[in-house]
Amino acid sequence: MIFGICAVLYFKYGKQIFFKFRYIFISTAVVVVVLFFFKLKEFQVYNRILWWWGALRMIYERPLTGVGLGGFETAYVKYKLVGLNSLYTHNHFLQIGAEMGVIGLVGFLWFLFRVWKHIKLLFKGSKLSSLEIGIFGSLVAVLFHNLIDYNLCIPANAILFWILLGLLISGAKPEGKNNLEDRISLSLGHQGFLESPMKIGGGISIVRGHRLGRTSRLLLTAAITFSIFGMGMGVTRPFLASRHYEYGKRLFEIKQGEDLMKIEEKRIEKAEFEYRKAIELDCLNSWYHQGLAEVYLARYKREGYSSYLDEAIIELREAIERMQFYAPFHANLSYLHELKKDYRKAILYMESAIACDRENGDYRQRIIELARRM
Repeated sequence: MIFGICAVLYFKYGKQIFFKFRYIFISTAVVVVVLFFFKLKEFQVYNRILWWWGALRMIYERPLTGVGLGGFETAYVKYKLVGLNSLYTHNHFLQIGAEMGVIGLVGFLWFLFRVWKHIKLLFKGSKLSSLEIGIFGSLVAVLFHNLIDYNLCIPANAILFWILLGLLISGAKPEGKNNLEDRISLSLGHQGFLESPMKIGGGISIVRGHRLGRTSRLLLTAAITFSIFGMGMGVTRPFLASRHYEYGKRLFEIKQGEDLMKIEEKRIEKAEFEYRKAIELDCLNSWYHQGLAEVYLARYKREGYSSYLDEAIIELREAIERMQFYAPFHANLSYLHELKKDYRKAILYMESAIACDRENGDYRQRIIELARRM
């Protein structure tokens, strides 16, 4: 909030405000530093350092492509030292670097730099309104907060941030342009080189006419159509897949201690159908394969056919292939091999689970029990 207020003061009164009231700003800085050192004693600060270190390791090992958008939670299990797992890095810039690589991070920083240059240009050309200065201060506060948190990963905050940024860029317009430039533009407009000039406020905006050829129009239309179709498919298919998955999950939600034999066969069949549809629409989602594996396991326990157990193993392998560092998948696959009395493979997959989550004592206890049975 302090950084946001400083940005507002700078654009409202200029640099001289900081020299005029320098003692107030120095006192505020001292208080912030003292509070910062007291804050360092809290456990959450230590956790953040661990999360940041894990993100830096991801960037170091995968500098170009990163681990993929939304992949920090799954990949962190591999890169963490100790401490809790986390959905986010608690530093939005490190999150972008870890998930999108250095290229994605540089692209985001370059975009922010261009926005800053644009705002500086508008500030030199005219006096920004109080509303625009207030919006800019809010955006600065949000960006600074994202150095230690992840509020831009929350959709409500992200939508508000980008709407405010769009309003700031599109709303602020420099006034008082060079009269010579206006006269030249208007003259060119009268000579037919440009489309008709439009008067906006006190200035003159000239829209240059440019007609596309037939081939260019066809190519542009094809590109737009293909982009809309691709975006539609890219959004629709995962959305429908998630609907099928959630419906199947509701049909086959086993509460703790519930007798599997009491569940109707029709519910299990419908759940299997929904999970299969989800996989058809989005085969890259590990949770859909996990859900189908649970259904096959339930059918094996109800009917006793080993083929269902084999199908469950196949689906869990598909899930692991897409989320290799998620320990519970390896543990579940170990359990399936235990049911087949293949204790050697059961121990092997339990060791893989431990490699993904070294702090889990239950996995180590399971290996001891499996070794005894073998």
